Amino acid sequence: MQYYYKAFGWNICSEMELPELWKGDPQKKADVNICLSEVPEKLEGCVKKGIGYQIKPEHYILSISGVARYMVIKGEEIRLEIEKDAHLDEVKVFLYASVFGALSHLRGALPLHASAIKYNKRIILFAGNTGAGKSTIAAAFQKKGFEVLSDDLVPVFFSPEKKPITSKGIARMKLWAEALEKMNISYNGKSKIRGEIEKYHVPVQAKEEPDSSFISTLFVLEPYPGKDIELIDVRGRERLSYLINNTFRYQLLEGFGLKEWHFTMCTQLLKHIQLIRVRQPRAEYKLEELVTAVEQRLEA
Repeated sequence: MQYYYKAFGWNICSEMELPELWKGDPQKKADVNICLSEVPEKLEGCVKKGIGYQIKPEHYILSISGVARYMVIKGEEIRLEIEKDAHLDEVKVFLYASVFGALSHLRGALPLHASAIKYNKRIILFAGNTGAGKSTIAAAFQKKGFEVLSDDLVPVFFSPEKKPITSKGIARMKLWAEALEKMNISYNGKSKIRGEIEKYHVPVQAKEEPDSSFISTLFVLEPYPGKDIELIDVRGRERLSYLINNTFRYQLLEGFGLKEWHFTMCTQLLKHIQLIRVRQPRAEYKLEELVTAVEQRLEA
């Protein structure tokens, strides 16, 4: 059976049910096909290997022991071989992260390790290393009534007017139990993302209106040993290094032969956005103060 979904603007035809994605259009040609089929253990012609992955131009294989093997081909097809007794939630964790990240590279997007919200007709991104609080601040803005477009992975495209855009991604966020407690959100009954990890899925409350906003601001979250929240404009050549450091699965670019393309995409994005460092106390995550500081900056 085939199911149609939409994510990041792609119309997806899948042989596996993926209810975390938005409803797609069975009348339109699929941009991406997800097939349940065998995946080779070795990638013929592989030019680069890493922990669990093999790549060459237009091809990517990810192997997760006890879960599944995934293969992305030319940004158009994902082959998925699920291991016996694998938990489907775990299968989807890697599909929506590493595999969709590789897919983004191969489909000509600039995938950022970030969360995205709509704020007064603008798209705002929150980037940072794992644990920096990207999902937490996005969830805090959702609680204030703003729309979350994507969590953790944000593929950036350019409109016909050459302005940076992104579209709704996965219809859920991943939040640590501690973050849920800070926002007084119960996690009873919510599913864990994987095994014994105290991280839970939280639904995204997106709207049905079309995605028509442009990306205006990228906040890079940086925990530091100080006591106060600091917002610092990033200028000059340093801006490019921030985009490189926050590119999702940057290590794949060389094997795909896309480093020059990536540089072009980064320089194009930097023409249109403000890039702001957000230094936040490592010892105490001051969520309410952080949201207030970001809003004040956006309204300035």
